[in-house]
Amino acid sequence: MATACLEKPTTIWEGYLQKAIHELEVGPLPDTESSRSRATVYHDCAVFAEQQYQAILKSPDAVRWRVYVERKRQEVEELNKELASTSDQDEQRRLKRQQGKANRLLQEDSEQFRKHNTDRDRFLRQAMEMFARSLEVADIFDDDASIRFCSLWFANFDDEEDLQSTIDISLSRIPSHKMIFLAVKFFS
Repeated sequence: MATACLEKPTTIWEGYLQKAIHELEVGPLPDTESSRSRATVYHDCAVFAEQQYQAILKSPDAVRWRVYVERKRQEVEELNKELASTSDQDEQRRLKRQQGKANRLLQEDSEQFRKHNTDRDRFLRQAMEMFARSLEVADIFDDDASIRFCSLWFANFDDEEDLQSTIDISLSRIPSHKMIFLAVKFFS
């Protein structure tokens, strides 16, 4: 009997979904039916990426790593002050060992925090791009994909310029009539 193996979301994205997307892009020009199939794949990929983004966003890990990093930074600063204020050789050696250990933990925690944030941002970009592609190739997900795209866009409206380029590229893919509901809601 085979055992089920759960793979990490990044592995699923890179090993399966990205390959499916690539196959769609290099395939023959779509007819109406294959456009609907492409839109379905793009939409499913977008929903997966959005779910992973939301899971990472709500994860207590980010808060925990931020706290760990801040505590270790403070600890390293305190050790630096103690080291500068002591002239006892034995105490200096002890403090240097503590400082080395604290610096290693700070690096590890900082790396975990950076990786967490990188994964979150990657899934956000992937979700936005895939929702845009589903809107670009067919009409079957116009209501759902456009609202989800806008929700992600507006929730991250003040984010850095890197996300802005993803938004710009994604918006350029979406036919303007698929976003008309924004004007209707805004001006009504």
